[in-house]
Amino acid sequence: MNESPKDVVEVDARGLYCPIPVLRLASALARCAPGKRALLLATDRDSIADVDSYCRETGATLISLRDENDVLIFEVENPSRPD
Repeated sequence: MNESPKDVVEVDARGLYCPIPVLRLASALARCAPGKRALLLATDRDSIADVDSYCRETGATLISLRDENDVLIFEVENPSRPD
């Protein structure tokens, strides 16, 4: 699926430490419609475990994780909400 940048919410948590990056991600996705995606930019390596736990607990989907110049970039899709 090709999404334009406006279809993805960016959460910049570079320089912040656990648990702030995942809390900012959760807050951003809470304001989004089901299926909306967020990019979390984080430098705290503990964010890897935190985002994994967040996805397992909420039903969100980790689409991708990459490391670019020591910045972790997570693409996370908001879970569908039950009717």
